[in-house]
Amino acid sequence: MLRHFALERDEEGFKEFLTEKLGISPDDENYAAALSAFWNLVRSIENESR
Repeated sequence: MLRHFALERDEEGFKEFLTEKLGISPDDENYAAALSAFWNLVRSIENESR
């Protein structure tokens, strides 16, 4: 799922997935780690396309 949202650069959709499907709240340290992984993957995908 992370890759799907990263390919679309859909941060809001990924945040919704984290909270609604996985039950991770925004104040949880795993939430911040997941967002960091999301943006790292977005950058990686962008670098691959170059």
